[in-house]
Amino acid sequence: MNEGGMRTSGICKLSSSELPLVSIITVVYNRKTFLEQTIRSVLDQTYGNIEYIIIDGGSTDGSLEIIKKYNDRIDYWLSEPDEGMYYALNKGIRCSSGEYVGICHSDDYFYNCDVVQQLARLLMVEDADICHGDMITLNSDGSFGNRIISEAGKITETNNGIIHPSAFIKKEMFTRFGLYDTSFKSASDYELMVRFYSNGCMFKHLDSIVTVMRVGNHGRISANCYGLLEDFRIHRKYKTGNSNRFLLKYLYCIIHSSAKRLNLTSGKTVNGLKKVLRNLLVKD
Repeated sequence: MNEGGMRTSGICKLSSSELPLVSIITVVYNRKTFLEQTIRSVLDQTYGNIEYIIIDGGSTDGSLEIIKKYNDRIDYWLSEPDEGMYYALNKGIRCSSGEYVGICHSDDYFYNCDVVQQLARLLMVEDADICHGDMITLNSDGSFGNRIISEAGKITETNNGIIHPSAFIKKEMFTRFGLYDTSFKSASDYELMVRFYSNGCMFKHLDSIVTVMRVGNHGRISANCYGLLEDFRIHRKYKTGNSNRFLLKYLYCIIHSSAKRLNLTSGKTVNGLKKVLRNLLVKD
């Protein structure tokens, strides 16, 4: 195990009524290209009481050297092999000390230096369990793409509503309702929000852009067949609407992707099956 940061030197931050401690977690594995921008976007925040934790999965591409460059400004970092992103996030939450927990993925960065200040203020004033803002995508040419609106109370069978990388969560919610479910490979963040919603947690929306996300680096932006199957599992478990809708979408995705690989996209049988499923989705 390789670890460092201010906490290993005995410097630990505390929470106060005026400035509750906010823990921000970045998990990374071989992402040196964008990692420094992520780190700087956290360290440059104007909010005065942030605990920054980085969990590295044993990177070999130079990511660890970037982390060590900021050793005297990062509260705690750990580098060791793990079983994936959700395992690493759980590890980060367990070793966090803040009243609130936010995530800043290693391909993303905060939109400006005031977003943590805005979210923390809203959490304190509104006494919310989860405070979430909007997200904007970043194209490969460096230009901004679409602004994705995060909507409180909009978790249904067709809409998650809550944008996970823009959400700050009371740590107490993880204690009461559990951490990320690692049985999901791509939808554990989605399942977490549905679980919180189903247990009556209070969501509050900040009408501001919180996070910039690079297009194509997160599975939830471009739905895939496996992700749809996991969505089916989630909504069947929590009974949040018609889970069969996701099963139909999954079947459509399988037929479409298989036909494309086999160059059968113009076949009458394939198109007929796709048409039936499309009609079912419209009627559902």
